[in-house]
Amino acid sequence: MANLYVVHVNREGEKAPISHFRQEGVIGPESFAQVQYVENEGLKITLTCYEKNPYAIRTEENGAVCCDSCMEAFIDCQPETGKGYFNLEVNSLGVVHCAFGPGRHDRVFLKDMGVPHPVADVKICEDHWTYTVMMPISTLEKIYGCDCHFAPGHEMKGNFYKCIEDGSAPHWAAWNAVSRLDFHAPHDFGTLKIEG
Repeated sequence: MANLYVVHVNREGEKAPISHFRQEGVIGPESFAQVQYVENEGLKITLTCYEKNPYAIRTEENGAVCCDSCMEAFIDCQPETGKGYFNLEVNSLGVVHCAFGPGRHDRVFLKDMGVPHPVADVKICEDHWTYTVMMPISTLEKIYGCDCHFAPGHEMKGNFYKCIEDGSAPHWAAWNAVSRLDFHAPHDFGTLKIEG
């Protein structure tokens, strides 16, 4: 059964635990996601992982940050359009991989769509690291081609992930469990509902 996450307007969201670990890896650190809709600005996406000294060596924009310790948000803001979802993948160095499309094999980097590449604000603390990215309404409207000022009751689809493919403890975890080891799985997305 798909999870439901309530996206609050103009206030911090509840914690969505990224706790469904795939059997192909080990049980990794505790992680969670939070999303809020900032009225007339956009979606504020924050992910946090309780992990000391996160592994990160990738520095190339839109590179393979999923091989590092990485937290990801895949969100389809307008599922009724069938256009797809953005995949926001960030390592602890603040390197962002972000593209848009309906599935794994038909994606376009946001910067190639004529919109600014997302910028991550990363904070590394003693026992955890976190990042925040604002996805502006102007960016969402450009990629979807429609109004993205969301009213209460609007439903989006999405999932949140924590992974690392390199290193001694590879792991893959999701907020809404994925049916196989593939995060590009919109059929496994949960529901994100805007509420006032």
